[in-house]
Amino acid sequence: MKFHENTTPQEINLSNPAVELGNSSIHDAYALEINISAKNETGSAKVPTIQEFLSAFEQIAVMSDNTRYHYALTGLDIARRNAMTMPQGIPSRVLDKTFTSVADDATMSASFVLTLDEGDLIALQHDTVTLKAAIAKQIAVDCPVTACTINTTIFEKIPESVTEIVGTYGANFERALEPKVYAMEKTLPSTTEFTGFFDLPTGSLLNGAMLHWTVAPSQVGMIQVVPSRSEIHRVNWATAVARDERRLRTAMPSNTLLMDYNSEWMLNALGKDGRTFNRGDYQIAAKSATETKLRYVSFEKTFPAGAGAVFEPGNRFL
Repeated sequence: MKFHENTTPQEINLSNPAVELGNSSIHDAYALEINISAKNETGSAKVPTIQEFLSAFEQIAVMSDNTRYHYALTGLDIARRNAMTMPQGIPSRVLDKTFTSVADDATMSASFVLTLDEGDLIALQHDTVTLKAAIAKQIAVDCPVTACTINTTIFEKIPESVTEIVGTYGANFERALEPKVYAMEKTLPSTTEFTGFFDLPTGSLLNGAMLHWTVAPSQVGMIQVVPSRSEIHRVNWATAVARDERRLRTAMPSNTLLMDYNSEWMLNALGKDGRTFNRGDYQIAAKSATETKLRYVSFEKTFPAGAGAVFEPGNRFL
């Protein structure tokens, strides 16, 4: 295969919320170059934050055939995930960006690049692959968005023969696992006990999750509920943060952890087969003296139709 970087000629803007990404290759990752401007109509000077600019992107989605979501995240979700792969302090680490004061009735702007990179999307097997963005009307109260563009670069693999495709992904793409990355939320009431409250999703290959909390709990982990309750992980918050920062070699975003099911749970470099258990069998658990809300970003791979067990002899997934 050949590797190719391709910046698409079409751009997303306020009047054009979607662009087609093509289906003649294998999409390895996407880089989204974003420029956004808003007007300060608060009546006084304002120092905007990167969180405000990122929150204006209520959803950034990649879909195939207008039916299947491969990515469905907010701008803030993506920036948190990207921060885990970048050393703190480098200019391209979006979460570290700061801004100066902007006078009333003046324009404030931000430019940054967000990356979607959670596995190969086999565009060759789809009729269409589409990038969509839902952009809020304002980044904060009395700060309307006046302009926004998203230019997309596709990092793609280009097969040089049908034989190469079949050898890699199978004659009917039966060895291809495509990314499915999305977010869910649930509130944990204050509790003095280590409590399971968030059911793990089922049906896909679970690679891991990014857990962001409005208030960091004192302990976090996972429990198995059936056939009897048992603790899979139970870790103090400070220890969990230190573990992630040592492993990832960067500062973690505020109130955020990464659970890697490939290495921290199954020890198989693949993850947990979500077809082997029912919803409610496994739960994210936490202990928190203060009510907190969990935003769970799930990193999954979808199974091809008719796929066998992940660890079946001779079964090789990519």
